[in-house]
Amino acid sequence: MKIPAWLPRPKGSTERPEAEPAVAADGTTAVPKPRRHKEPRVAFVLSGGGNLGSVQVGMMRALAERSIRPDVVLGCSVGALNGAAYAADPTLAGVRRMEAQWREVTGDKLMPTGRMPSMVQLLRKGEAVSSNEGLRSLVGTFLGDRQTFESLKIRFECVATDLVSGVARWFGSGELLDPILASAALPAVYPPVTLEGRRYVDGGVIDNVPISRAVELGAERVYVLHVGLHGRPEATIRRPVDGAMLGYWIARNHRFMRDLSNIPNGTQVVILPTGARPELRYDDFSRTEELIQVGYLRAAEFLDGDEFASLPKPSRWLGRLGLGRPGVVIGPRLPADALLPGPGDGAAFEDDAELTAALKLVEAASPHPGDA
Repeated sequence: MKIPAWLPRPKGSTERPEAEPAVAADGTTAVPKPRRHKEPRVAFVLSGGGNLGSVQVGMMRALAERSIRPDVVLGCSVGALNGAAYAADPTLAGVRRMEAQWREVTGDKLMPTGRMPSMVQLLRKGEAVSSNEGLRSLVGTFLGDRQTFESLKIRFECVATDLVSGVARWFGSGELLDPILASAALPAVYPPVTLEGRRYVDGGVIDNVPISRAVELGAERVYVLHVGLHGRPEATIRRPVDGAMLGYWIARNHRFMRDLSNIPNGTQVVILPTGARPELRYDDFSRTEELIQVGYLRAAEFLDGDEFASLPKPSRWLGRLGLGRPGVVIGPRLPADALLPGPGDGAAFEDDAELTAALKLVEAASPHPGDA
């Protein structure tokens, strides 16, 4: 017989008391409350970017070496994969393990049917040119024995797009694998993923760099690991699928620029520099080692620099009182096709007017739907 929780245990007893269920005011058993999270102070935001996701791993090594650790990690597409793997082991050793895993990724493993000649791709029937079995295997390798959101060491969320409603959905509890697959289901490349009766595709369709989610959760400092194409890309279009991919990258970065112009008082957004990157097809993983080192060296240089060291401590509390100021700090020497209108040495925007003016210049220089 189970011993009620209110009775003392007999001496030497190893029996654990039976937990008393919570009871509501009407006498019914209450549903247990989900785990509550404290308001995060520091967030990592990991963008989508396909094979450029290896740049993020280099950035994370630079952050880990400097003991910069987040309270929450938010990921989209490949950023969901990297973010979950990091949240499972947010240590320098964990990041090093991710680097080794990235070195093993190839286009043939990830999308074996996606590397066919373009005419064959165009004539294929179905929702995508590749199955997601290669991606499923890769995600499983990165996650190891961490199979649920709750098993991660740091709070993690990923975003996917509802294919019918076009609304972004954030996943942060339950099984990990399928939400990550949904977040990375690049339209036409991978098939939609069905979760709870709804079909989802890549979160980048709606929110490729989810800064607004970090702000919504209350983060005071947001580190942005953005590795997708910015502004006017210079990639060469050799196949129809290349053109579709390029247009997709351009369109989904407009949300990022809008979010930057609406940073609330007391919140800092630190955009890590990506440095110069080689021109690659979306399914080319031949230069992963180079990309890891580029991400690491550029981020390390920025984090060790005077501009980052001089940042004041952010305070959402002061911001709520109207005393704090929003700040967007962009890493130095970004490529010319990045957020700034030109190859400048970096900038720190101190007010909305200055930031908005810079964003308008970027917007004017960027191609728009319908442009010839």
